[in-house]
Amino acid sequence: MLRITFLPYLIIELILAYLFIIAYGFFAFFSEVMISGFIGILLMFRLGFGNIFSQNNMQDMFGGLKIFNAISLGLGGLLLFLPGLLTDAIGICVIIASFFFKPKVDNTQNFTHNYTYYEFSSKSEDKNNSEIIDVEVVDEPKSVR
Repeated sequence: MLRITFLPYLIIELILAYLFIIAYGFFAFFSEVMISGFIGILLMFRLGFGNIFSQNNMQDMFGGLKIFNAISLGLGGLLLFLPGLLTDAIGICVIIASFFFKPKVDNTQNFTHNYTYYEFSSKSEDKNNSEIIDVEVVDEPKSVR
């Protein structure tokens, strides 16, 4: 199943690479692949997936705006990192869509959570009623009979 889906993609990538190399040369193709890979790594880890769990995004998680932008920038960076002109074009489209798509966010809702923290200690309040269990482990030599 994977070969059936991957084969048309591979053929399209090879045709696009061939046409690009004919028009601009191999050095331009190699430079495009290397530069898009570098930009993809930066987008993936600096602005994308590495930014999902930052403190500002965790505060705005329920709005979805920053989480959506971080995931789409990470996905666009991943597509830019993969070599090929088709993945670069799709990655650029995803990145542009992440900048222009702004979901509606209702900031009037307060998402405050009341957490109760319990402190456990081993100190007993009443020292006279505390039970102490003393255990001694004895290691006996085993004999072979």
